[in-house]
Amino acid sequence: AKEFNISADINGAIKRLLHGNEQMLDLININEDLFSLHLSDMGLNARVIKRFDKESSRGLSGYAKQYFKELNNNEPTKYTIRVKEKTIKTKAIMVVLANGTRYGTGAIISPLGNPSDGVFELLIIKPYPWWAIFSFIAAFFIGRIHKLKYVKMIKCSEAKIECITPQQTQIDGEPVGENSKIVAKILPACLKFIIPEVR
Repeated sequence: AKEFNISADINGAIKRLLHGNEQMLDLININEDLFSLHLSDMGLNARVIKRFDKESSRGLSGYAKQYFKELNNNEPTKYTIRVKEKTIKTKAIMVVLANGTRYGTGAIISPLGNPSDGVFELLIIKPYPWWAIFSFIAAFFIGRIHKLKYVKMIKCSEAKIECITPQQTQIDGEPVGENSKIVAKILPACLKFIIPEVR
């Protein structure tokens, strides 16, 4: 809803959607039988979402509470990522597949994300010292995370991600268990979506 500026008020959302515009959006096909419209990832954030899913506290404060709990288990894992005929071997705490720009908390993970451009952004979040968390928080909310030296962003139409230790995975905010291998491909302009008309 935040990605497309849809009101959190149900009546306001319905009113705007009744007068909205049709747009064809991309999907990311994950391991053949799963689909992501928005944001999916492996590692830290997926573990936080799994915690968050079981808690009663919601919103940004609830997410922050689970995030700081999970930082104690923030061990990086070794990834092999094949994209654009290149192989990247790296340690990471999180790998993101972004078809949109921001999480539900408002944190901007992929400032260049566009769900109708025929590509997705793959972001590799590398291990960082504890004090860099403040840089991350600031970068999340001003849309500059891709500029941090601990982050690598690649625009691509497909990618193969493998990791040594199976990692918790989430797709569009839903935990889907642990995975040690993900094959992701863009499916361009395959979903008809109604977005609010611009006012």
